[in-house]
Amino acid sequence: IPLIEVSKDQRAAAKTVNFAVLYMVGAPTLYRQIVFADSRPEVVGRLMKAYTVDDCRRFIRGFFHKYKDYGPWMSDTVEFARRNGYVQNYFGRRRYIESLHSNNDGIRRHAENQAINTRIQGTAADIANRAFQRISKAFPLHIARPLLMVHDMIMVECREDHVETVRSGVQEIMEDPCGRLGQVVPIKVSMEQGYRWKEIA
Repeated sequence: IPLIEVSKDQRAAAKTVNFAVLYMVGAPTLYRQIVFADSRPEVVGRLMKAYTVDDCRRFIRGFFHKYKDYGPWMSDTVEFARRNGYVQNYFGRRRYIESLHSNNDGIRRHAENQAINTRIQGTAADIANRAFQRISKAFPLHIARPLLMVHDMIMVECREDHVETVRSGVQEIMEDPCGRLGQVVPIKVSMEQGYRWKEIA
């Protein structure tokens, strides 16, 4: 599907697939996460017609087929954590993880998920934090200031007569929040503006 033709539902489903693979969920769980992500009946009905559990199995298989290095990377991450007792994200921040040698399968799998999740989500969190810090220093307070961060979203309040300048500056920072990281992994950012959060969320 050409990028310009990807619908909001399809984009949301793709993001859910990425997180499902990250958390190593199965096809039935992925199906529930896609279909019931939005509780509005009209949305649930539309998604139930659009996706099946078999579709979700294909999504998971397709992910590992397209990104062939991801499976070995997951295994290497877990093995490193078992040997060393910790994992670290892209920036070197460590998380120590217990229970990787547990005899309880459920507890051990949870610890393995923590190891994998920390390297990905921990890196993403640090990227967002660095962006927030840079945005807070990029503009005089009477022009613009970041108000809050929700996951990987940053809300910035600015004067209306500076909105284009601030928008451009924020996007530049968000797409390379750590200095040249965007040359390693391209970071795409979508921007919205409005007078109230409910207008842009």
